[in-house]
Amino acid sequence: MSVHESENAAFAVEMENKHAMMVAQLMKVLPSMSSMERLLQWLAYAIVESYDLQLAQVWMSFIDVNELAITRPSATVARNPLLPEYLHLDSSISAI
Repeated sequence: MSVHESENAAFAVEMENKHAMMVAQLMKVLPSMSSMERLLQWLAYAIVESYDLQLAQVWMSFIDVNELAITRPSATVARNPLLPEYLHLDSSISAI
């Protein structure tokens, strides 16, 4: 096995361990979740913390009263609370 393959294998194991830890934590807090929004907020926070990210967003699609599809961020967590809103609520991201 080459050094590169060994590093990839170690990274894959580390990611698998992080996934397992997040699922275990989720199973503990899930009974106390009172709404989908709280669950998504917890998930975004866990992703930021577990993967050392600066920002995580969870977007959901809805059908409004006029039967039009609307997609909006349902949960946003930024490591730095002073991160300017225009960086994570960019219209080009909304368009995607």
